[in-house]
Amino acid sequence: MSRILVVGNTGLDILYRVPRLPGPHEKLPTDGLVVSGGGSPANTAHWLARLGHEVHFATVVGQDPLSRFALDCLAGAGVDVSLSTSDPEGGLSVASIFSIGADKSMICGGQPASGRLWHDLIERIDFSRFEHVHVSPAVFRLLFAQGRPNELSGRSVSTDMNGTYDPEMVSGLDLCFTNHDELARATDNAPVEDLLARDGVERSYHLVVTRAGTSVTSYRPDAVVRVAPRPADIQDRSGGGDAFCAGFLHGYLRETSDETAIETGLAMARAAFSGPGCRPETPLVQRTLSRLSVSGA
Repeated sequence: MSRILVVGNTGLDILYRVPRLPGPHEKLPTDGLVVSGGGSPANTAHWLARLGHEVHFATVVGQDPLSRFALDCLAGAGVDVSLSTSDPEGGLSVASIFSIGADKSMICGGQPASGRLWHDLIERIDFSRFEHVHVSPAVFRLLFAQGRPNELSGRSVSTDMNGTYDPEMVSGLDLCFTNHDELARATDNAPVEDLLARDGVERSYHLVVTRAGTSVTSYRPDAVVRVAPRPADIQDRSGGGDAFCAGFLHGYLRETSDETAIETGLAMARAAFSGPGCRPETPLVQRTLSRLSVSGA
């Protein structure tokens, strides 16, 4: 078991299962509705805790009922949220997700908390307490504004780039995750190898790129490891990438090979795909957690 800190936004997901998107002025009934906690960092924290790690989550939320609900969802999964800040000026991200078979569309909104509140949150955290730190891209920019802090020396740090691309992030962190489609949009379809060569990060990087249904590739200076995923019965794609991050980190922190870490990430993604929402509870989820968790329980 590792002691892990996740720093980033949390939110609320409202998922509608629909056969298609509605047309203009159409009132389309849903086949199912799921309301749960969400947000990419929070979803990863959820699955890491379910995998048996000691997970602490630090975020800035408001003092409204929805903010409390989002934190309660994490606490219910075993995540320690005591480092989080509730403030009248805090914010909560809200995602409306339209699940259409194996595909999805999203509308994201909400009022983000101010940079001052995030800065104050980071200033209060004792990072030396943790073995691994997982941050959102926005937190990376605050935390690493003056280079890697000394208190993170000897501790691994990761991020899900979540639609962004920053060479300093790729070279400054121990592990970066990205979806291929999001990376392509952020870099005008530049091949990964060209990006790494162009941005001069050849000395130190670890980039993991998921390509839905095709491959997952781990890029390091000394090796490229590519794994083809097994077919999955996809009920809903929401949160599959976040579950993959948690599974890969689970293997990474146990010092397995990249190939094994990818397979663990894919197993968690398949489990997340087996039900609606980013944090489903299905028989496959239960079996996968029982097989992979630190305790084996």
